[in-house]
Amino acid sequence: MNKKIILPTLAGLALASTLTITSVYAFGRNGNSDMHSQLAAKLGIEESALTSAMESIRSDRQAQMQVDFQANLDQLQADGKITEEQKQAILAKHEELATNRPEKSETDREAWQNMTQEERQAQGETRRVKRDQHKAELETWAAENGLDLEYLNLFNGGKRRGKGEMGGKMGHGS
Repeated sequence: MNKKIILPTLAGLALASTLTITSVYAFGRNGNSDMHSQLAAKLGIEESALTSAMESIRSDRQAQMQVDFQANLDQLQADGKITEEQKQAILAKHEELATNRPEKSETDREAWQNMTQEERQAQGETRRVKRDQHKAELETWAAENGLDLEYLNLFNGGKRRGKGEMGGKMGHGS
């Protein structure tokens, strides 16, 4: 089996999670954001209606991403690129990553906004180190499961793209 499928796939899941969290924060997860209030006012709706609509859209997107993810796994198995056992390992890892994703809060966002440039740089470095550690753990996991790391986007909605595009190959030679 190729060993380039899983790490980029898991990295895609992490990216999707980060983008979802970022978009939720932009509008205020708990309805506490000025932007959230302003958007509701401009649309002429109650904040609760805006929050409900955003949560519905987020839920729909997550459901579609899960459908796409499963379809891609099914296709990889049908194409003989992964076994049923590997597919089950991927599904279990996917669930583990989703379950263990850290929850961010309004307090985290406020803390970031109140940091000095030096503190932000230090925080950024800490995040980079954690990201690199996570990547190494995923590479080890993929190797232990005989999985290829070629495709970045399998966990991110399931659409595989070419080099140079978001979700394309991650520097692994063609």
